[in-house]
Formats: sequence, C-alpha cells, structure tokens
Amino acid sequence: MNVLDGLDDAVFAESTDFLAGLASRLESSLGRKPTIAEFLELLAASLQLMNGDLFEDVSPNAVRALLPQLEKRPRKTAPGMLLAVPLNTRWRFVLYLGSNRFGDALGILGGSGRTPTNVPEVLVPHGKPVYSSLREVRSGRWRVTACRPDLMSLFPSMPEIYHAKTGLNLENTRIGEFGSAESPDGRLRQIDSIEARDVGLLDGRYRQVLQPDEVERCLLRSM
Repeated sequence: MNVLDGLDDAVFAESTDFLAGLASRLESSLGRKPTIAEFLELLAASLQLMNGDLFEDVSPNAVRALLPQLEKRPRKTAPGMLLAVPLNTRWRFVLYLGSNRFGDALGILGGSGRTPTNVPEVLVPHGKPVYSSLREVRSGRWRVTACRPDLMSLFPSMPEIYHAKTGLNLENTRIGEFGSAESPDGRLRQIDSIEARDVGLLDGRYRQVLQPDEVERCLLRSM
C-alpha cells in the first residue's frame, strides 16, 4: 500500500497551504513566478540548514538537490488511456474507451488515490460506461496517468446509450416497453424492467451524455 493512503486530509491541506505560501513569498522576492527548479533549489537549501532526525533514512542537511519527475503526457489520447479525475483531496480513475457519434466513452473504475499516480492495485468497473468529452484532458485538469489497454476488456467495446419509453418515444414502436439500448452503429436492443431500473430510465436519473463537470459530480457522489 502507498504510504499516502494512510494519511488524513489535514496533512495534505497543511502541506499544500505551506507550499503555496512559500511559492508566493518566492514570487514576491523575485518579482516573477519562480521556475520549478528555483522552487526546489530553495527547498533543498532550506533542508541543508536543518539538523536533527526529521527523516528515517537520511539527515536533512545531507540533501544536495531535489529533482522534479515530470508527468509524461502522450501526444495523442488513445483508447486504453487511464485518466485521473480530481475530486477535492482524492482522485478517481476512468478509462478512455474511444470516441464515436455519441461522444467520448469513459469506463468508470472503483477506488481512488491520493495523487494522480496513486492508482489502486486492483481496478474494477463501477457501473456502466458514460459518454462525455475529453475537454478536461486537453485543458490538463484530467490527467493521463497511464496506458492500460489491459483494462479495455472490463468494458463493452461499443458502449450503448439508452432511450426511455417517454415523450416522443411513447409512439415509437422501435423502443421497447421499458426502453431500449442503442449501439454506436445504430442497432437497437429492447431492455427489461430490471436493466431500465438499474441504468436510471424508470426514475429519470439517466443522462445520455454528461458534461465533464457532471462526470466529476457523479464520481464524487459514488465515493
């Protein structure tokens, strides 16, 4: 288990507040925002001024440099990319399944991590895939954390959307009594009351396409 999993939220809140304050002080002194190299140089220099047994493995004044390990973003998002979605102090993980006329398909996975790379060892599906947009991947808010084509088998290769037997569909004979599922190639499949209930057709919860912020709210509610 990653050591971060055992820490409470207060530790992360305190550390992020401290680092944000330190970066702000450094910006004031420099008259511009510091680079990551300058920020880490300040941290290393500060450690060198300290004595005592802060760490289990080394003395703080033995640290000569801190080097960033930068995230490697793929040039192109491809099916099988594992995406990390920020939710307050945790990250949830979704698998990009591909794009079609319905939108960008995402497979929701159970579990969460303290950081974008703190991925649970065992990943299992959490509900049915949803359609949304990769807009937040392009903006950098959602992180591409790994390439996991091995997880593609956990989800259908062509996720369906659902049509309720309501509104204009009341007179549509192609839509079943409890609704129908439609594949990206246009094939319709009638569903029973159990599936209709599970996906939220009967109580109106189901949405064919979710905006990225709606995906985040759904992930937060299901934590």
